[in-house]
Amino acid sequence: MHQIRRWALLPAVIALATLAIPGSAFAATPTSLSRTTNCTKVVELSYSSAQDSAARRYWTPQRMKAAPGFSQAMLAKSAKDIKANAGTARARISKGTTTKCLPLGDLPLSAPQSSATAKSPSTSFGGYSSVGKFFGNFGIPNGLAQGTCTASVINGGQGPNQSLLIMTAAHCIDGVFSGFPYAVTDMSFAPKWNNGNLPYGSWQVQTAFVLSNWLDCPVAVFDCHTDPQYDFGIILLKPLNGNSIANVTGANGFNTDQPASVSNVSIVGYPTSAEEPLINVTNTTTVTESGESFRTGSTPGFTVGCSGSPWFSSFNASEQVGTLLGEIGGFEEGGPNSGTPSYSPVWTVDGFGELVGAADYDT
Repeated sequence: MHQIRRWALLPAVIALATLAIPGSAFAATPTSLSRTTNCTKVVELSYSSAQDSAARRYWTPQRMKAAPGFSQAMLAKSAKDIKANAGTARARISKGTTTKCLPLGDLPLSAPQSSATAKSPSTSFGGYSSVGKFFGNFGIPNGLAQGTCTASVINGGQGPNQSLLIMTAAHCIDGVFSGFPYAVTDMSFAPKWNNGNLPYGSWQVQTAFVLSNWLDCPVAVFDCHTDPQYDFGIILLKPLNGNSIANVTGANGFNTDQPASVSNVSIVGYPTSAEEPLINVTNTTTVTESGESFRTGSTPGFTVGCSGSPWFSSFNASEQVGTLLGEIGGFEEGGPNSGTPSYSPVWTVDGFGELVGAADYDT
């Protein structure tokens, strides 16, 4: 079983849900990637205004600061609760499985960076405006299984939601423990979170997306498994005070056409043991683990809480945005609890690109 190393959690209740995603676009599709269809099956997890209001009240700065690390041993202590509550969250938030189609030739390959139009009221805290801490409860709203990941603002491209998207690992949205699925509720994103401070506020979730390939349950509610090569998720946020998040923090671009080895990759993450985020520059390469390809790099100190940490192939420090090629996730759900090495799924145009496009064009 893969370790759920990168979530930072309180031991407790966990519940069910499967997620998935559609196709969409913004960059012209190269001839070699032309298709006869552009449709993808998707399960969306949708969050009501009442649920988001409850999440905003729940995630006080004190709770955000207190959320500790997560381990398999902690989950094992709550195994009975996980089994007993499997299905509760999904029934509450899932919109079901649908197939979404976009115009032919409209597959997303890459998206440019976008600059922020508003700056933080304070520049004295560490971290970057386009990267933040991601909070949630596993399955039961206001439950005991509190957890944190890392997420980053990402530019969708040309769709109507392009300035409202963030990216994290799929297992920060839903996943499996001991064959039983869980879903995350009470989600909240805090850009540039630093030692309990929220310079850009706390943002709530409208819809969360993962590819349908990510989680499979041959027998409903149990005997489930995940495919680590699809361990990435896109989240559509709600506007805050009339602003979209990209207009406040800036948004990172991405490129699904990256070489197997990339040097000087900057990785930014929020380990729960630290009051400030960490940044590490490493050379990355592609390796084969359990018959699947993943990117890997050295990341000392990137322990629990770093799932979803963005990998930058380039970065503009003055604008605090860059171009992404991956995120901590995939093999061993990102790597060992010791913090290094870290892994990322290999992003492709018809995997990660379609997922971003699905969220970008979701209505």
